[in-house]
Amino acid sequence: MGLVAASRNVYGWDAANDDGDPMDDHRHGTHVAGTIDAAGNNDIGVAGVNWNVSLMAVKFLGTRGGTTANAIKAVQYVTTMRKAGVNVVASNNSWGGGAFNQSLKDAIDEGGKAGILFVAAAGNDANDNDESAVYPRWPPAACSTSTTHFVRWARWLTSSM
Repeated sequence: MGLVAASRNVYGWDAANDDGDPMDDHRHGTHVAGTIDAAGNNDIGVAGVNWNVSLMAVKFLGTRGGTTANAIKAVQYVTTMRKAGVNVVASNNSWGGGAFNQSLKDAIDEGGKAGILFVAAAGNDANDNDESAVYPRWPPAACSTSTTHFVRWARWLTSSM
């Protein structure tokens, strides 16, 4: 798997370039990380869902997309870190598309056996995820996340109380 040797220049792992510099090419991962861990109660910007969390950056998508082989390597890297003693409890997988792949499922399942919750993006296409199988948000994803138009959600919330 070409795991990167520890050094002061390792910030996570980049499966697309096989190095320890997983800097975000499209800023999507940076946005998602902020949604997860942005500090709150400080009068600056937004608040994340967990103000006291450590994140490990792992990427497999580059400027031209990515491959399933590199997605598998990224999932395996996270599992390897868990088995090496890093307290990884969940992996956020804000990516998707493509057909079922047994090797990817096996990598996800191996992480699950190690105690890692695999959280998959539900997608942006407004499909019924129970009827429209897009991997990996469709089984075996242990948890799938999505957003909705806030006004519709707020209207539903107030009318259902």
